[in-house]
Order: sequence, then C-alpha cells, then structure tokens
Amino acid sequence: MKESILKASFIVGMIIAFPLMSLIVQYLWNLCLVPAVDSINTIGYLQALGIYFLVSIFKGNLNLKSNENAK
Repeated sequence: MKESILKASFIVGMIIAFPLMSLIVQYLWNLCLVPAVDSINTIGYLQALGIYFLVSIFKGNLNLKSNENAK
C-alpha cells in the first residue's frame, strides 16, 4: 500500500515537474540566449521539453533503471 502511494506521488510529481521545467528552459532560451547569440532561433514548448529531457539523461538526473533490488 505504501509503495503504491509512493509510486503514484512520483508519477504526479513528474507530470507536474516536466512541463514546468520545460517552460523554464523555453523562457531562458528565448529571453537570455537568443539576444546574446545572433544566429540562434527561438524555440517552442516541445523543443524545450526535448532539450530538458536530453539534458536530464546526460546529467543522470533521470533514473530510467528499475529499482527491483532496493528495499
């Protein structure tokens, strides 16, 4: 019971965190990076979501492995 509540709260947290962080990435890209570098274009929401997802994988913040042995 406790594990299912923990899993559900993690899923809800990710549903809230990913779109929010994508908006932050889009904001920073479009308002900070584009004016500083002349040849960079603005990005949309889905592009920001993809950038955030890739950076999460590269940094190791996104845990894609299952934790079957941990208890």
